[in-house]
Amino acid sequence: MIVAVRWAYTVKATGKRAAMQMQHWWRFADGKIVVFRGSEDTGQSAAAFS
Repeated sequence: MIVAVRWAYTVKATGKRAAMQMQHWWRFADGKIVVFRGSEDTGQSAAAFS
């Protein structure tokens, strides 16, 4: 299963905001998640937390 996620947040400690598109990939077996992969804009995340 693949899901597109729109994500935005503000880091309380810095007051900086980030907004990005992310993708989440899951593989299920016997009704449980056995693999998860996610992507994000790491540049934006690093800038928001610094």
